[in-house]
Amino acid sequence: PFYSTVYAYMLYAIVIGIIGYLFIGFWKSFVIKEKNIALQKMNLQLEKLSVVDPLTNAYNRRHLDKSFTDLFNISVRSSLSLSLILFDLDDFKLVNDHYGHIKGDEVLKVVVERANTVLKRKTDFISRIGGDEFVVVLHDTNKDAAFVLANKIKQQIEKPIGKEEIIVQISCGLVTLTPDASTNQNEFFELADIELYKAKSSGKGLVCMYQKEV
Repeated sequence: PFYSTVYAYMLYAIVIGIIGYLFIGFWKSFVIKEKNIALQKMNLQLEKLSVVDPLTNAYNRRHLDKSFTDLFNISVRSSLSLSLILFDLDDFKLVNDHYGHIKGDEVLKVVVERANTVLKRKTDFISRIGGDEFVVVLHDTNKDAAFVLANKIKQQIEKPIGKEEIIVQISCGLVTLTPDASTNQNEFFELADIELYKAKSSGKGLVCMYQKEV
């Protein structure tokens, strides 16, 4: 019979060779695809690490600088309001002194978590810019809406934290502008810093809002 002839065995060898070749090609393609997926995941993780504060999971200064510039330029082109809240924790050193730095770090994490519960839109975000100082950016948000959100963030943060029921208080400086081509984006930070100083010097625990002179 044919299946036991030399020609049949040659045919079997050819078929096995083709199957083996196809399998090896498929396997190589599969391995390369898996490596590419793993590499993409690693790159995304590295990208996230490069813009996120490792302690609090808030965005860091690098992300703030880039994203604020992007939103600023959009606001200029589209004549949209842009709001910035600068806040810090009043007398936070006392928390660290009384409860220890580990507990103080936990408080900072909760501060960011609670602020994020108020920020519903993807364009709104919080960045940690150092110590217990944070910046919230609100895209296409007028001064009245920004003032409401600033107070909501304040209310959330000032609820008791942890089993120790730690109470922290924040002071906020808020600025809302509709920037144009003549506006320097650093004005936002400078004006917010002035308003934060007013909140501190007026007794702390306040939201002070920039009012443009007429």
